[in-house]
Amino acid sequence: MDKHSSDTDEIVTDAPRGNRALLSFGEQADRRTLVRAVLQLSLPAIGEQFVFGLIQLAMLWMVGGLGPQAIAVVGLAGQINWFLVSAFFAFGIGATALVARAKGGTDEKLAVEATVQAVIATTLAGLVLLVLGCSFSSEILQFMGLSSSLAAMGTPYLRLLLISTLFMADAACLSGALRGAGDTRTPLYINAFRGVLNLGLAYWLIHGGLGIAPLGLIGAGIATVVSTLVALLLFMVALQSGKLLLYVRFRNRLYVNFPLIQRILNVGLPAGLEQLILSGGILVFARLVTSLGTDAYAAHQIAVNITNLCQPLAAGFAVAASAFTGQVLGAHKATLAAKTTRIALVLSASLQTLIALLFLLFAVPLVGLFTTDARVIALGALALRWAALSQPGLGIYQVVAGSLRGAGDTRAPLLLTFIGLWALRLGIGTLAVKVFQMGLSGVWLGVVVDQWVRALLIWFRFRKNRWQQIEV
Repeated sequence: MDKHSSDTDEIVTDAPRGNRALLSFGEQADRRTLVRAVLQLSLPAIGEQFVFGLIQLAMLWMVGGLGPQAIAVVGLAGQINWFLVSAFFAFGIGATALVARAKGGTDEKLAVEATVQAVIATTLAGLVLLVLGCSFSSEILQFMGLSSSLAAMGTPYLRLLLISTLFMADAACLSGALRGAGDTRTPLYINAFRGVLNLGLAYWLIHGGLGIAPLGLIGAGIATVVSTLVALLLFMVALQSGKLLLYVRFRNRLYVNFPLIQRILNVGLPAGLEQLILSGGILVFARLVTSLGTDAYAAHQIAVNITNLCQPLAAGFAVAASAFTGQVLGAHKATLAAKTTRIALVLSASLQTLIALLFLLFAVPLVGLFTTDARVIALGALALRWAALSQPGLGIYQVVAGSLRGAGDTRAPLLLTFIGLWALRLGIGTLAVKVFQMGLSGVWLGVVVDQWVRALLIWFRFRKNRWQQIEV
């Protein structure tokens, strides 16, 4: 019988199995070979993250013509949505770690089961969150500091974002499982297509044409819903093709395996809480920025989106460090895990330093791409120069945290995120803004201190090597 025609729960044993090139390396592999391996896995992940950042920037550019109010609404609604979607990170990160460890130990069945259970759990949790979020969208926007008129503008857009979140969260689980298996190319291709589709639909629906009246922000929301649904369907088709490093058949697997979900959460829950603390802190941080006025918040949001476009470098190396660490620990090669993490760290920090120089030199023209308002440009350039000072620290933290998560040590990043964001970023930012009247500079001073303290503390954690003994 052909392996693709069976309706049973058997695992296809002759499908590709993980990043064999990496697992074949000895612990004494030379540096050049490891650099090549890190780049091979990192570059597609960097491209994928770049697509996400480009979508955000392009969307900001499209709505920029609607005025600073529209920029503020889109930015705040996006951050609220990101806070809510952070609840799903527990399943995605847990699945990534389990799939990576399973692939390293050639346990194909565990890799498949972990992927399916992560999607099932994410879907069930997402439906609950969708109902609650849509029910209180207007109240949430007003609580975050928007006027009643701006909240009325943003409510339909936020509700559409929340619908897209359900599809995005499931797609993120499947994407994370593929990365854990060592496949960073497929997520890149699918998300790149999603980005093109999103931007094309958004431009059409925002401005109108071909018999469609201009829909403004609602058009942007509809484009996001459609593109994320298409991306989810593409991930499901690709995983069932049998041509990837992970072969998943969803038929006959749609049941809840509570013990396996618990294993996923044992690893993923601290990481999910970390993301919840991070996005929650950023949301409260946004509340602080809105107190400075609409122009200041619009400038802040432009600076944030520009930095987000450049963070894919660090995020891509973090993905590589996470996948490498999980797989080689599964193959009992702890020294190799440490070597690849250090290589990814040096590459990440070096490139983020170059980005910092670009921010310092070209702050005004970069911000000017998104608005013609002179005050917003001046404030945005100020924020971007402050952001430059945090970039090397970001490059260090992202990679080391990614490696620790791949090893199953998700508690350390959780604790450091709580300390850095809530005690340092918010504490220093609030003091600088409210007491010392530093305005937007005070906001970003908190960001810089937070990023560097977290980078140093997580490096000390990594050097203790306790992550090498963690069981998942």
